[in-house]
Amino acid sequence: MSLLKRLSPWLPALLVLGALTLGVASSAQASHYYLTDVTYFSKEQIISLRDTGIQTTEHFLTAAATPEGRTKIATQLQLEEGRVLEVAKECELLQIKGVGPKAVKLLQGAGVTNVDDLAKRKPEDLLKKIVAANKASKITEINPTVENVTNWVTQAKQAATRVK
Repeated sequence: MSLLKRLSPWLPALLVLGALTLGVASSAQASHYYLTDVTYFSKEQIISLRDTGIQTTEHFLTAAATPEGRTKIATQLQLEEGRVLEVAKECELLQIKGVGPKAVKLLQGAGVTNVDDLAKRKPEDLLKKIVAANKASKITEINPTVENVTNWVTQAKQAATRVK
């Protein structure tokens, strides 16, 4: 029996799974990253966080959403609480579909500090600042489009603020 015949009952499910994997489906959620895949912490700090169940940027955001959580993490990692707050805000921006670590750096370079700040921006103006920041800092080879930025701003307006 050919592979296609064996897979034919599963093709609709496989097509949906493929669309979700590529981010084509409108209901797809934002990606979060393993802490080993972002540059926020040292190897030792990542191990310490992992020992408490914090392995991804989503886990970190949940743990660092409150002042009490940030104090606990700052003590654990021997970091300033302000630095923990900065990372929490960066992780909060990762909630936006299409925003990865490089896009966070672009947004920060354009002066965006958190999801609430992003929600207040005008996409065309923000894109100009992003392009200028990218030109100055060479964060990525490709700038986002106005459609990308508009989508990010729209999502930010709908996102729940998690960092208190």
